[in-house]
Amino acid sequence: MQPREPLREGDIALARPSPVQWHLMIRTGGGFVHAHAGIGQVVFTPGEAPWPIKTIFRILEG
Repeated sequence: MQPREPLREGDIALARPSPVQWHLMIRTGGGFVHAHAGIGQVVFTPGEAPWPIKTIFRILEG
């Protein structure tokens, strides 16, 4: 199931790179920040999500 709302800066996106793997990413103004297991570092990936996003977690101000 795809999220119904567009991503906003600061959203946490749960993506599914493969059928056996889940991945969390944080939306920024120009892409995503996430932990890259292959290189063992936190990286910035510009543009759209590289994997299908299944759920969005949003912290509401209030």
